[in-house]
Amino acid sequence: MIRINIVVEGHSEEQFVRDILGEYLAPKGIYIYARRVKTGRKSGKDYISLGSLYPYYDKVLHGSLISETIGLKKLRQESPHFDQWISRLENIE
Repeated sequence: MIRINIVVEGHSEEQFVRDILGEYLAPKGIYIYARRVKTGRKSGKDYISLGSLYPYYDKVLHGSLISETIGLKKLRQESPHFDQWISRLENIE
């Protein structure tokens, strides 16, 4: 059994790690734990969130649903950097 702690900034990232990555890696004997930390990051004038464009958008709810709908396989195909990171997690001994 392998345990991995992943540092996240917010609730949506924490939920992604738990619900998407955790469920994917657990059958491989790799258990992921999200550790949320407070950061000094603030949204600046160049920052546009989906919530500002779509008033009914809830990042935690809709972000997770979008990730689940797209699927981890497609996310990995579309993002080589993310795929490399997941591959590293899969191959930890």
